Order: sequence, then structure tokens, then C-alpha cells
Amino acid sequence: GITGGGDTVTLLATPTQGQEFIIKDSSGTASTNNITVTVAASGTIDGVTSTAITANYGVLRVRYTGTAGVYETW
Repeated sequence: GITGGGDTVTLLATPTQGQEFIIKDSSGTASTNNITVTVAASGTIDGVTSTAITANYGVLRVRYTGTAGVYETW
């Protein structure tokens, strides 16, 4: 788990279409140590270049759309 200073998770730019990723704050410290999620090669998640988990034990679920670097939350 993350214990200080937060962390960044970088998703692959072109995984398999429909591939899903779940990122979770398992240490319960995201409210003070935010987890930033980005996509390699300037990709996007719901149209933005990064998003963050900011709630303790928060979860982000994303799915690759098949378009280079484009993910959607679900």
C-alpha cells in the first residue's frame, strides 16, 4: 500500500479492446496520499488526461475502448 506522498498509476496506451483495470486504495490512505491515474502516450480516461482516487479505500474501474489511449469508467 501507499504510505506517504501518494502514487501514480499509468495505464497502458493500447491494451486489448475491452480489457478492464481496477485500481483500489487498499491501504486506506488516499484521502491524504492521493492515487493519480494516467494513461501512457497522452491517453484519456473519460476525456481527461488524469484522474485521482482521493477517498480512503476508493476504487477506480476503467475499461479500454479500443481507440488508442482511450478509457472509460464504469
